[in-house]
Amino acid sequence: MISTKGSIERFIKKHEFTYDLYSKLRSLEYVKPEKHHELFITGFQRSGNTFAVNVIKEAFYDIKLVSHIHTISSLKSAIHCEIPTIVNFREPLNTIVSSVLRNLAITPDLNIQKLAYNEALRWEEYYKFCLIHLDKNINMADFSILTNDVQKYVKLCSSLTSKDFFKEQENLGNKVYERMSKRDNRRGGLKNVRSKEKDELISIHKRTILEVINQKRLLEVYTALKNNDRLAGY
Repeated sequence: MISTKGSIERFIKKHEFTYDLYSKLRSLEYVKPEKHHELFITGFQRSGNTFAVNVIKEAFYDIKLVSHIHTISSLKSAIHCEIPTIVNFREPLNTIVSSVLRNLAITPDLNIQKLAYNEALRWEEYYKFCLIHLDKNINMADFSILTNDVQKYVKLCSSLTSKDFFKEQENLGNKVYERMSKRDNRRGGLKNVRSKEKDELISIHKRTILEVINQKRLLEVYTALKNNDRLAGY
């Protein structure tokens, strides 16, 4: 099941130099964390990152924010620049299923088993790195708390940056979600699939994914993340 291509991609994304070079060669739009940034919001793909960023942009007028670089190399950049970092996390199986579905929506002929196996390894490596570097201004944020109580997320950002948020807004999360839905800025996904068909497709892919990933090991990492969740204390 080991994919040479997947192994190479994971190596590239772990190191600042290799990912910088890779981004230039691929002409990727890549803004990495630098000293002038006040906050870095990130996390594995499909972990509520876009929602979190929109909440913070709504709550703060002028915060110098960098986000959406789902790599270990970007975490290393943030650590080196001493930038407060919030890393969103979500239950691993649902995260991996969502990531697989998004990739399949873009490239339908991908091998699901290889894709899921590689995504599981990336998820595990990414969050293990976070857990090892919690003392380096890495702050974990649980997706379920983020989506249910955005004010906790706003207050965490305020405490990390010493910036006052605009004001506590009633139903801030709902307002942000509605605006995101109207813009329809999500790439890929299953938005045009009827709910029943979507549920059936997710169920099928979950069974396939469970055959190739080590769920027990992933859940051990997930438990450690929840035990270090910064939002729980707000």
